[in-house]
Amino acid sequence: MLNILISVNRYYLSKAETMLHSLRRHNDEDITVYLMNRSLNNSEIKRFGKYLHKRLGMEFNVLDVSNTFFEQIYTYHERFSIEMYYRVLAQFLLPKTVDRILWLDSDIVLCGDISEFYHQDFEGNLLVACADALWDDEEITQVKNKLGLPKDHIYFNSGVLLLNIGSLREETSIDGIVETTQSIAEQFTYPDQDLLNYLYQDKIKYCDQNRFNCQTKSFKKLTKDQIDNIIILHYAGGQKPWLFYYLHDLSEIAVPYVKEIALQRKWLSLIKLMVLYAAWLVYDKTGVCHIVRKGLSKGK
Repeated sequence: MLNILISVNRYYLSKAETMLHSLRRHNDEDITVYLMNRSLNNSEIKRFGKYLHKRLGMEFNVLDVSNTFFEQIYTYHERFSIEMYYRVLAQFLLPKTVDRILWLDSDIVLCGDISEFYHQDFEGNLLVACADALWDDEEITQVKNKLGLPKDHIYFNSGVLLLNIGSLREETSIDGIVETTQSIAEQFTYPDQDLLNYLYQDKIKYCDQNRFNCQTKSFKKLTKDQIDNIIILHYAGGQKPWLFYYLHDLSEIAVPYVKEIALQRKWLSLIKLMVLYAAWLVYDKTGVCHIVRKGLSKGK
């Protein structure tokens, strides 16, 4: 049995479908998906739930997070949605029968069976995570300094988190999380990630990032064997596979799942996909992509 936790807005709903579709392709266990919802309307939730149940054979539950203290916290970042925060509240909202759950960002594709990762021993820790691709970079050093984190702290990526819900219920409180969040919110660079690293800095079990949270911003460093052994591929950062001008070597891994979903839908979805794919072929094979990428890099 796998419990999966997500939180998405309207823009990321289709991305979540692709992620969960890839999960089902590689895992035959019973799966229950918990959606922490703030902004999706009843029609969107019904359609999403129908897809999960009928197409993927997954159970579906909705957790209402429309009124939490995070609405009053200014994040200082337009590109981050408030949905990112809700994983911090999981232990207070999930049914008592849930003692562990896997949080997955929607910009993820599963490339293998996650059973080994999901069912591992927490070894007394509150969560299992993987180091951020830039954990030893100067940028992250500055992030840690702002937060007051120890120099030797391995800054983890929050896109893949195995949460020890049973222990989190015992060791955390809403008041404590509210107080901590309010005290450091002005220091956030990557809001939810900074908060989670601060809250659980000494209660983390680390796993191999190249297998269980392979972030594409570091894909150029991977060997062929490492790429072949990826279980969880995470399109972290701004270079998403659905933005054709950012396509790179690992983007093609997501294509089969997107195509399969399109084939299940109306002809209009398939035609749209074919047009975009044809445009990408021209864009990539003519070398225009390299010119665009250079222009985008100079503009940053």
